Amino acid sequence: MGIVTIRHNFRKAVIMIGVAMLVLTACSNGNKKEEKLRDIDFTVVPEKDIPEELMEIIDQSKEKVMRKTFSDKENLYIVVCYGAQPTTGYSITVKELYETKNVVNIRTWLIGPDKRENVSETITYPYIVLKIEYTEKPVVFK
Repeated sequence: MGIVTIRHNFRKAVIMIGVAMLVLTACSNGNKKEEKLRDIDFTVVPEKDIPEELMEIIDQSKEKVMRKTFSDKENLYIVVCYGAQPTTGYSITVKELYETKNVVNIRTWLIGPDKRENVSETITYPYIVLKIEYTEKPVVFK
């Protein structure tokens, strides 16, 4: 009876190791970052050139953080709003904008006013609108 127990425990151990290997392999593949295919050229759109319909959306939502895309079938507009800020002097920089096989990735940063900058204590709503070539790939905001 001792040999049967050892074989049974050995079989259990082998099955558990196999399951653990499958789980670890699945987890590592699921977190794999997609390979960057290329950086995407973009234009920062001045307020006067923002499509009217998009400007209405921005005006209605600018008090909150917002990340949105808008298309006119020729171009894709990427909008990043940082909501209400307590002073003037904020700016936004695009850290990454690139394409992978399945998505477009974008990372922006809000930069606060420089300590030496003369700012006004007035609420501002920093946002940026980027124009890129039209794509049907979803945009992932990071």
